[in-house]
Amino acid sequence: MAVSESDRAHFRRIGEQKAASHDVANAQHRALPLAERLRRSWQFCERFRDTVAPKPPRTTAPELYERAHRLGLYRP
Repeated sequence: MAVSESDRAHFRRIGEQKAASHDVANAQHRALPLAERLRRSWQFCERFRDTVAPKPPRTTAPELYERAHRLGLYRP
């Protein structure tokens, strides 16, 4: 399907508006005091930490001892 120049212009305007709204949000964020910016960043980190860095699987005690034995850190 061919894309018309009208469609290109329409989506270009949407992109420009989106970029402008990002610029406004960024300026508002930078205008906040540093403590508030850090607080918000920490909230964001807490909210999404499981999606960014999932928790490692839990290791059972026998698995832990087996691994330590293989690494030469433990002798039964």
